[in-house]
Amino acid sequence: MPNRTLEKIENPPEFQVQDLALPPGDWRRSVRGLVRRSVLDLLSTYSWLRGEFARRTIPVVQVINLHGVPESKSSDFGALLEQLRKRYEFIPYSAAVEKIRTGSIDRNYATVTFDDGLKNHKDAAKVMREHQIQGCFFVTPAVMDLEQSRIPDYCKNVLRIQPTEFMDWGDLTQLLDWGHEVGSHTVTHPNMSKISLDQVRYELETSRDIITAKLGQAKHFAWPLGKFSHFSVAAARAVQDAGYESCASAERGSHAAHKDQQQVNFCLRRDLIEVQWPTRHSEYFLMKSRRVPLKPTQTWPAEWLPLLNPN
Repeated sequence: MPNRTLEKIENPPEFQVQDLALPPGDWRRSVRGLVRRSVLDLLSTYSWLRGEFARRTIPVVQVINLHGVPESKSSDFGALLEQLRKRYEFIPYSAAVEKIRTGSIDRNYATVTFDDGLKNHKDAAKVMREHQIQGCFFVTPAVMDLEQSRIPDYCKNVLRIQPTEFMDWGDLTQLLDWGHEVGSHTVTHPNMSKISLDQVRYELETSRDIITAKLGQAKHFAWPLGKFSHFSVAAARAVQDAGYESCASAERGSHAAHKDQQQVNFCLRRDLIEVQWPTRHSEYFLMKSRRVPLKPTQTWPAEWLPLLNPN
């Protein structure tokens, strides 16, 4: 693999403006949120009354993804983790990847991830440490050294969130000291379906090399935005070529035990939950994914599979 120097991102490519959601503060967000909450209240209560949350399923690995944990919600996050511990054994991210790869899943396991490197992720990591839970934090190196004056534009136009602070390399080193892992989320957080293959390789290889130089290794990758519409077969193959051990989406799903002897290029499915949600809403989404677990050959779109695993 080519060695890329840290100087390569002193002048990184311009951040790609995303046009994928309502802008922060748009009144339609509030209306949509109220409707969504009301529907989930009904669905989750109905499922709970039917005993579906506690219904036994075949053993699975579930990858839980969160956007952030505001400091004011730290105690709520701890309570959420303890509630989920009643249904799962928490394991580190690399251990979860290995169980999915080998199919050695004998009970319900869960692992926790965060994307984008927000400053409040360090607060979340501290709470996880207090509860003896290790996770993986996917970061974009270019934002680590971004001038403060550019942060508001990056938040608004790339992440589509209100302006916020981001972790620095010292914070990430602290996460490693606490037993967490740090993975790549590209260099600049582009929509990978809309850039050239050369740019895809740049994002994958440069982020890998920078994180490795700063922290020692970058074994895992999660693509920005996370849906299959934001990715491609060529990008998935490039992840493998870049030497990453795993590739994670933001598509919902859980991973089942299997006896497949053939090693396949699989996609980690991740279930988004938010600490601000009622716990029953989070459990509802996790329950829905847990009831229909996937084997490795089912984790990519069906039309992609022959191209990713030609043998």
